[in-house]
This record gives sequence, structure tokens and C-alpha cells, in this order.
Amino acid sequence: MAILQITLDTEQAISKQTVSLEGKNYIFRFTWNNRDNSWNMDIMKPNDIPIIMGIKLVVNYELISRYIQEGVPPGMIILFNEKNVQYDRYDINQTHFLVYITSDDEMLA
Repeated sequence: MAILQITLDTEQAISKQTVSLEGKNYIFRFTWNNRDNSWNMDIMKPNDIPIIMGIKLVVNYELISRYIQEGVPPGMIILFNEKNVQYDRYDINQTHFLVYITSDDEMLA
């Protein structure tokens, strides 16, 4: 089991990065939504082909397990906060942490 942190550039309202998860590269795009006061996440293949688009980052909720289409990372992604409180734009990487839990975790068995 491994837990990996996925960091966001909260200074930018839209950011994009390549993240390696369990031997595969994915493109993550994060977009800040002022109206909803939340971050949204897109996951794409390295050639920018969409896998999952428009996932709202919700605190302490598993974000990708309900998606069963091909290409979805096999583990879990959670926006973790030990106090279970809502976040503001700049709280990510400070008090709230976007983490990936690898598929070999016993919770996923």
C-alpha cells in the first residue's frame, strides 16, 4: 500500500500536470470555480484524451470509484481533511490534501 499526495497549484485558477500512478501517467487538470467555491478535477490520458471530467473535489469522499470506464486509475482519490471541514481555494496542500491510495491497499480488496 502506498499513499501519494497530488499537489495543486492553488495560485492558478486552472492548472495542469502529469501524475504517475501505479506505473501509468495521467494528466490532471484542476479548475477553480468561484461561483461554487470549489475545485474541479479532470483526469486524462497523456495525449489529453478525457477519462473522467468535471469531478468536484469533496472533502473526505472517494472521488473516482463510481467510474467504471476503461483508463480510470485503479486506486482511490480522496481530498482528506481530519476535521472534515469545507475548504477555500488556498487550503489545498495546507489543511486539505488530495491523496491517491494505491489499488493494493486492503481497503480496496
